[in-house]
Amino acid sequence: MTLYCNPNATGIEHTEYSFGYKNEWHSDVEVGLWRIDIPTNRGLDEKGRVDTIGIGVDNVPYVTFGHTCDQDLKQSVLIN
Repeated sequence: MTLYCNPNATGIEHTEYSFGYKNEWHSDVEVGLWRIDIPTNRGLDEKGRVDTIGIGVDNVPYVTFGHTCDQDLKQSVLIN
């Protein structure tokens, strides 16, 4: 299986602290939107549409997500 990632946000520099270390990273990510609508067995909702559950609703129709395509640790320093 081949996994495909097309980064549309590149060169992101960020720092995180873990177990007494300061880690500096360089990342390329793919950012996008998604929505999941799953029909329920309840019939129609109050607006006459098929009742659904899922992620995303009328006032916030999509959820933003980011997927890390490539990440390189630039530096890791012990910070006692």
